[in-house]
Amino acid sequence: MLFSPLDAMAAGISYVMYVDPLTYGVGGLRGSLVGVATLPLCFDFSVLLVLPVVLAGLGAYFFSKMEAD
Repeated sequence: MLFSPLDAMAAGISYVMYVDPLTYGVGGLRGSLVGVATLPLCFDFSVLLVLPVVLAGLGAYFFSKMEAD
């Protein structure tokens, strides 16, 4: 049986882990190096590609709002 670190966590902490991008980075590396992943590799890499774009857009939006005030 394969051990998944996400399955061993309490329910509240596992939700926080799904928001943390490090979870997807480590999961993607684990899947590509060892061949065992909790989530599909394409999902891990797509989250790592989309999340910085979304966060940069939000940062630029809030920065422009801060400068306007």
